[in-house]
Amino acid sequence: MSLDDRLLEAYINSFYGYGSSSGDWWLVGMEAGGGDAGHDIQMRLKLWRAHLGRADSNNCILEFLPLPSPSVGHWIYADHSRLPQLTDRRTYTEHTTPMSVRHLRERIMEHKPKAVIFYSRAYESQWEQVAGSAFQPTELRGLDVVQGPATIFAMTLHPTYTGVTNELFQKAGRVIAGLASARAARLGT
Repeated sequence: MSLDDRLLEAYINSFYGYGSSSGDWWLVGMEAGGGDAGHDIQMRLKLWRAHLGRADSNNCILEFLPLPSPSVGHWIYADHSRLPQLTDRRTYTEHTTPMSVRHLRERIMEHKPKAVIFYSRAYESQWEQVAGSAFQPTELRGLDVVQGPATIFAMTLHPTYTGVTNELFQKAGRVIAGLASARAARLGT
């Protein structure tokens, strides 16, 4: 099955996730899972075109790399597209990363969410480019933060990382909410 290259390229260049960019809480993952078959990708493209997502929420769920993939070792786009940036994952990542970093930085500066939470340490250098500073460890193992001028940036382990449990994310949420509350109290907001 061949994908619509024009729609695919538009998706790569403009799709970042779901929800409301004016929301207080942004969650940023590496990429959506799935996408292991052409028909699955085609369905996602059609859903994207139909504006899937809740624009009225207080959160924004974003993907650093827009195309879904079942794993970092699985790449099907070369078999379904003639776009040169999709010949392999490395080429795609090199093509997409600068655009994604720039887009995230610009949207964060524009919307000033309370917190941006990055899932995965695999993209730590890119997360630091977005945050504008190096992450510092917190008292909670598996959670590092950067306290920017208007936004708290947090980086956690990926949910599929060996040994990670829901408890980490519950505790991380409490730490991040506490930092946001302390910032609001200091600023009188």
